[in-house]
Amino acid sequence: LERARALADVCDAAGISLPRAALQFPLRHPAVASVVVGLSTIPQIDAAIEHLQVPIDDEVWARLDAVVHGGP
Repeated sequence: LERARALADVCDAAGISLPRAALQFPLRHPAVASVVVGLSTIPQIDAAIEHLQVPIDDEVWARLDAVVHGGP
């Protein structure tokens, strides 16, 4: 929970949402061609599309990676 809060703090400081980072995270790996998410409403679909349209800066990924690999 502490690490999730730290990830959310990094996202907040960068002006992005944690769901945006979560949806884009697996796409950073070259072996990943797609991400399948469970969506059941039009607003969820619209949000997922919006989350994928704006790339996240490498600097933000570096800070998120530091939290994941180094602790909060």
